Amino acid sequence: MIYVNRVRVAELAAKHRLPAMYFFRENVEAGGLMAYGTSLYDLGRRGATYVDKILKGAPRLISPWNSRSSLN
Repeated sequence: MIYVNRVRVAELAAKHRLPAMYFFRENVEAGGLMAYGTSLYDLGRRGATYVDKILKGAPRLISPWNSRSSLN
């Protein structure tokens, strides 16, 4: 519910001068103050990379818990 109404939530927080921290970067792009989390786009892209590796026959040792290569 909060993600779907992220623009309205950000507007209300700003109107009432409330500092608001969000989990998704997309909330900041909608006008929120800051986010401490990842981008949903990045999650989908990384998931597709693992599916591609698995379908190409990668060994079972590939791990989705590898270190981050970027920090936004």
